[in-house]
Amino acid sequence: MSVSVELRRAVSRGELELRYEPRLDTQTGLAVAAEAVLHWQPPSGAALEGDELLDLVTAADLGREIVEWSLEQVVHALAAWKAEGLQCLPVRLCVSLSQVTAGEMLQLVRRAMREGLDPRLLIVEWQQSPALDAMPAADKEALMELAQLDVRLGIGGFGARQSSLACLAALPLTEARLDASLINGIAA
Repeated sequence: MSVSVELRRAVSRGELELRYEPRLDTQTGLAVAAEAVLHWQPPSGAALEGDELLDLVTAADLGREIVEWSLEQVVHALAAWKAEGLQCLPVRLCVSLSQVTAGEMLQLVRRAMREGLDPRLLIVEWQQSPALDAMPAADKEALMELAQLDVRLGIGGFGARQSSLACLAALPLTEARLDASLINGIAA
């Protein structure tokens, strides 16, 4: 059985999980956010997570379904942390335009807000695919609306594709993660 078929079955059986990895302030060592990392332990092999699993999700055409499920899990986790009296940190959810459009993400976030999501606790990090310069105008408008809702927006892997720094300035981004190819070989 192919990994893609196994993944589809895993989704229907509820075998996926989100694991929350802390993001630390390098000066204080304190957690300032958490990153939601998709994890799956297939019956036929080694555990898969992060970018490797997201590539399989996209190849299996499960992107929108997984983004929707992941956002629901984040909403539930934040509610559980709050109920336990824990400090709720912003949670970064990495998505790609090949999984969901910015307009679809806007709809999902609005629904999550109706279910109790505090938008200030969500960071949507768009993986740079396709290049930001090629992003349709409707997606750019949806990003502006997400920012107006107080959702923090980021870009991951900036520089992996052709995009200009001017493009970053034109979008309502609060953070950017550079692709390793931009900094490889730079002496400390």
